[in-house]
Amino acid sequence: MELLMNTLSNPNISRYSRDILIENSCSPSANQIFLNEDVIIEDDIDPNNFDYTAVKDVRVVRYLKDLDLFYLKKQEQSIGFTSLISGEVKNGEYVYIEVYFESLFNGSHKILSDKYTVTKRVATIKAEKQKGIWKMLIASIVFYSPQKHKFVQQYLDYLNKEIQMDSMQVVIDSLHQNIQIAKEEEAVPEKLEEKKEKKGLKYELGLKAGIGLPVGKFSNLAKVGLAYGVEGIYYINSFAAMEAGITFNSFKGQSETNAPKKWSSTAYTISVLYFLDIKNINPYVSLGIGVYRVKSVFNTPGAPPLNIQPSEIKEITNNFGFVPKVGNIIAINEKLNFNPSISVNNVFYKGELTDGMSFVSMNFSLNYKFY
Repeated sequence: MELLMNTLSNPNISRYSRDILIENSCSPSANQIFLNEDVIIEDDIDPNNFDYTAVKDVRVVRYLKDLDLFYLKKQEQSIGFTSLISGEVKNGEYVYIEVYFESLFNGSHKILSDKYTVTKRVATIKAEKQKGIWKMLIASIVFYSPQKHKFVQQYLDYLNKEIQMDSMQVVIDSLHQNIQIAKEEEAVPEKLEEKKEKKGLKYELGLKAGIGLPVGKFSNLAKVGLAYGVEGIYYINSFAAMEAGITFNSFKGQSETNAPKKWSSTAYTISVLYFLDIKNINPYVSLGIGVYRVKSVFNTPGAPPLNIQPSEIKEITNNFGFVPKVGNIIAINEKLNFNPSISVNNVFYKGELTDGMSFVSMNFSLNYKFY
C-alpha cells in the first residue's frame, strides 16, 4: 500500500494511469491489494484526522482519489510506513490478521495549512485461497485504539522483557507461521462467493450564471447581456463526459429609440467534454449542439401627425446552433465542483428582423457531486 500511495502522489504519473492503479488495487488483478471496493478506510488525508477520536469513514476508492486530489505531489517518495507489529491469526468465518503500523505524510495538503503528524494505524488483512494459492488482501484500515488493539502493547511489553527484534521480520514470520497452521487445520473455506456490485454512476448537477458578449453583426445591435441556467455532467470515464444544459440569455439594444430593442434566448444544449491531462488542474474542451428559442422585441416609431402611436413587434424563432467551449473543473471539497467556462454560441438565426445572433458566453457554475 505504501508503494501505491507514493505512486499516486508522483506528478510524473498520468491521471489515466493513476485511475487504472486505483481500479486494479481493489478488483481482481495482479496488482490487487484490497479485498474489494467496499473496504472502509478511516481518513487521514485531512491532517486534522490523526487518531481514533476524530474518525471519518470512506470507501477505498474515495480514499485513494482524495489522496490523488488533495495531497501535494512530489517526485520523491513522501509517504512512509514504519514500526509494523502483527497480531495473532484469528479464525472465524474467515482467517484474518491485524497489523499495526505508523504512517507519516512528509508532504502537505493542497488546501489545508495544517501540518501532518505521525498517525498510528491498524490494517485488517484477510487470507483468501484463490486457485490453490493463499492471497493476503486488506479488508480495512483504522486508527489504532489501545482499548481495541491490545496486541500492540502486549508485543511492546514482550520486547521490553525479552529481546529486540526487527518489527518487519516479526510480521513476515508471524504471517507465514500462522497461515501454515490454518492450512493444515483446513480452517479456511476453499471458496468464497465474490460479491458483484455495479459501479456507481458519476454525475453532478448545478446552477450557473454569467454574461454574454455579442459578436459579429450582432455586436452592432446589442449590449453585453446576462445569463443564468442549470447544467448536468455525466462522467463516462476519467477523460470524457457528457454535459446537458438549459441557459437563458438576455440582451438589450444599443439604443432605446432605434429598433430592435431587446432579445432573449433559451438554449437547450448537449455537449461532449474531453479532459486534458495537465498536472494539478482539470481543464477540458468540448463541442456541443443546441436549439435556441429566441424572442426578439422591436420598436416601431410612431407618426403623431398621422395619429400613429409607437408600438412593439415581437418575433419568436427556433434556431439550431453549435457551441465550442473550454473550461476547468475545480474541486472545492468532496461534494462541490466549481466550473468556469468560455463558450462561443454560433446560432443559425432564422429571424427576418435581425441579421444574425451569435455571442460569447462567460459562465460560472457550482455543481453538486452525486458520487
